[in-house]
Amino acid sequence: MLVVLCFQAACTTPANATICTVIKVADGDSFTCKMKSGKKQFIRMSGIDAPEIKQAYGKNARNALKTALLGKKVRLENISQDRYGRTLATVYVGNEDQNLNMVKQGHAWVYRRYNTQPHYIEAEKNAQQQKIGLWQKKNPVYPEDWRRKNGH
Repeated sequence: MLVVLCFQAACTTPANATICTVIKVADGDSFTCKMKSGKKQFIRMSGIDAPEIKQAYGKNARNALKTALLGKKVRLENISQDRYGRTLATVYVGNEDQNLNMVKQGHAWVYRRYNTQPHYIEAEKNAQQQKIGLWQKKNPVYPEDWRRKNGH
């Protein structure tokens, strides 16, 4: 009996997790997912902020997220809503935290107003020190600052 319970626990997703298939990538931190019900849902990756499409490196960030997620089944965890009513989530492909991967690969910043997890901040520092992704530019502009300056 204990073996069956352990097997079931290992095979289930966390209570607040949802499985869906990524059908469209909007930018480096948001995409559309098709749920099991067939409903399409817009997802914003929580705790990170990628450059806007019209911003320097914006298209690169979107392409990186397309490569990582498009057409794949993903697991959404820590699901909530932001002040705009968007669905926020930590996104996994297998056991890989894709939000963290976007930061590690230099495609996004840690959104410090909403994320103070040390491993995310460390990943950003490492990407910056290695000058990968958006950190190849001398003075990349934080997306929130860019949006404020450009009326977004």
